[in-house]
Amino acid sequence: MRKLYDIDSIRCFKCGEEYFFPHGPGRVYYYSLVEIESSMDRLEYKDLISVIIKPVWCFDCEAASVAEDIPTIREFEHTYKAVSDGVEIEVPFCSSNIPVKESQEILKSYISWKMNRVAGEKCLHCGGANFLTITEEMNLIHDSCEDGVFCHRLAARGPFNGPIYARVYSADGEFKLEGNANYSHVSVNK
Repeated sequence: MRKLYDIDSIRCFKCGEEYFFPHGPGRVYYYSLVEIESSMDRLEYKDLISVIIKPVWCFDCEAASVAEDIPTIREFEHTYKAVSDGVEIEVPFCSSNIPVKESQEILKSYISWKMNRVAGEKCLHCGGANFLTITEEMNLIHDSCEDGVFCHRLAARGPFNGPIYARVYSADGEFKLEGNANYSHVSVNK
């Protein structure tokens, strides 16, 4: 099963230059399972599923960014079986406080979404596909700094009590809108 990434930034070990990933506390990404119309002022959570993200270096943005991390249908099926067997999962959502039947329904939404998905993974900021996935095991050379190597800086996560900023994408990964999220819906910023 996949894991959530907790890399906050990459920093050159030699010169100290640092690139922060545009995610973290207070920022969430969703796919809309319904057609988004310009007259909408809110989206209900029942019509959204979370985007699974991964840290990348986007060559189009020329910056650290996040991109979609799209599991295969087989991976979703394995996750569905795990949930059905009572195993808690973290990806594509944390199932620890969700009844098994509800978790299964959410996973059915992901499987249906994946079966209809045409496009490949995209950077969530520019929409491009020209990126390199950053893993904790890789060493990225800092071209601007002689002998510089980027190291990962892990997130320090704690309770978050601020406003939650949401970006919403079509089922095929096209950016559609942004807004503020609360416990039941996303309010659209116009």
